[in-house]
Amino acid sequence: MDLSGVKCPTCKGPLRDSTAFPFTAYCVKCRELFPYKGLRRQSKHRPKRSRGQRDSKRQECKLASSVKGRRHRASGADWKDKSDVSERTIRYECKTTRRQSISIRRSDLRKIADEAILDGQVPILHLQFEEEGAQAVEEYFVLRRADFESVASVLRWAAGEDSE
Repeated sequence: MDLSGVKCPTCKGPLRDSTAFPFTAYCVKCRELFPYKGLRRQSKHRPKRSRGQRDSKRQECKLASSVKGRRHRASGADWKDKSDVSERTIRYECKTTRRQSISIRRSDLRKIADEAILDGQVPILHLQFEEEGAQAVEEYFVLRRADFESVASVLRWAAGEDSE
């Protein structure tokens, strides 16, 4: 029996599986024996999410709905969905803050780019600055130069300008 999270009923010490007596556990602290029947695992409550985690989830949900993409479960911790939001051609990594600045490392940008390029997608970093106690939000999208030039040439073409 898996005894992780099960505590001794008398002294609340850790229980171990008894090798000498089948279907029995013993307390490491008080050395008492207990039959498996009646032993219950302590309920582990889920810790409340921090304000930053709630802000991040809200940012990802809003972005996914506005670009008609999908939000990745576990915020990119899954082996197959490594970013926060994706659509067919673009992969987004999201960062949000209520402070005046966000720190971005070159290794983070390379990681985002490598993951997106492997799937044939354009990597974009979505930055969001929220005002404390207000609904005002500033949003920025960071993309690589080659991707920016592609977007700029499409915009020039749509405006009827000569692209060179």
